[in-house]
Amino acid sequence: GAEGGEAEGGEGGVRAAANLSTCLPCCEEPLPGQLCCCPPPGCAIPPSCPPPPALAEGAGSGSSLAEEGARILAEGVAASRVATHLYNAMVSPLRNVTLAGVVWYQGESNGGAPVPYACQLPALVKRWREGWGGWRRHDHGFAFGVVQLAGDVDEKAPIALPIFRWLGQTQGFGSLPNTKMPNTFLASAFDLGDAASPFGSVHSRHKKEVGERLALAARRWAYREPSITAGPILQSAVADAGRRRVVLTFREVGPSGLVLSRMNTSRAHNMTNWDGTTPFEVCADGAGAACGAMSTSFDGAWSLAPRTSLGADGKSIVLSGFADGGSGRGRGGRAEFPPAAVRFAWRAYPCEVLGCGVYTVVGGVPLPPAPFHSAVEVSTKSALPPSPFSRARAE
Repeated sequence: GAEGGEAEGGEGGVRAAANLSTCLPCCEEPLPGQLCCCPPPGCAIPPSCPPPPALAEGAGSGSSLAEEGARILAEGVAASRVATHLYNAMVSPLRNVTLAGVVWYQGESNGGAPVPYACQLPALVKRWREGWGGWRRHDHGFAFGVVQLAGDVDEKAPIALPIFRWLGQTQGFGSLPNTKMPNTFLASAFDLGDAASPFGSVHSRHKKEVGERLALAARRWAYREPSITAGPILQSAVADAGRRRVVLTFREVGPSGLVLSRMNTSRAHNMTNWDGTTPFEVCADGAGAACGAMSTSFDGAWSLAPRTSLGADGKSIVLSGFADGGSGRGRGGRAEFPPAAVRFAWRAYPCEVLGCGVYTVVGGVPLPPAPFHSAVEVSTKSALPPSPFSRARAE
């Protein structure tokens, strides 16, 4: 697997809100009091899991697997609803083939269950690596790439899918690799909207962009090329009390830094109060659970950031224009200062293709930050050093 420094480097300093320490290995029965990591049959990730140890131990004679197969046939269960069937048919036969890595592009069927998926995906990666590692000359920690789900106009709950992207696909860190998923890499597709796709918008036809992002992410994190940039990662969110602004600082922004571009939101598909002025929302201090990452609230406590600008260092985004604090919303519905939390691109279909407002560009390839949620730290010191130009004017 990746060294600790590499895993920490992908986290960008933002920590998960969910406690996943009680997760179980994929497709095994839970113990009393522990989080069940396997949803009911029919969800898409269990069929790709290796068989539970109780069955795998008898695999040499075939008796245990044969008995389980006979039971499933007798009950008339459809193959697509049987845990391990894809693994047995399509993955296990490849275990004697040496792999440099795997790309995992899946999750639509599990979009409504981010907490179980946040356990299942790391467990699946671990079990696959163990399966290949059982053969000599094989890498026990081969690279594992994940494609974050594209926008979905058919999603009835506009907030559910971003929770899945953040918690289910990045375990609440907002990026890969992280400590739950070492030696992994991420390519986001949330901004590759394709509402007209005949296969459904979540099956975006913008595969060229997905491939380019995967290639850069693999070079940066799997092949450990520090000169390559795979996309911005949120490092901190700090409320600057002196200047009444929130400064979002990013790493992995590349030599050209961050770029703010015009939002291009869908006019045909309602994403509630997502009006296209900014991809950032802030949550009023004192709103409690409504500010949490698992909250499905999109109004009341949450409001669009009043103003969004690029920091002078090219590594930060500044949110400003807040109203005086006191009740959660200021005059004219403006967000109040200081906010308790901030989130980015937090909609099922946040924008049309390449229209989500914040990018870094590498070799002509636009790379957005992955959707994130973060608490806002309040500081009495300026979160950014004063501009030398402002000092010159003062003198």
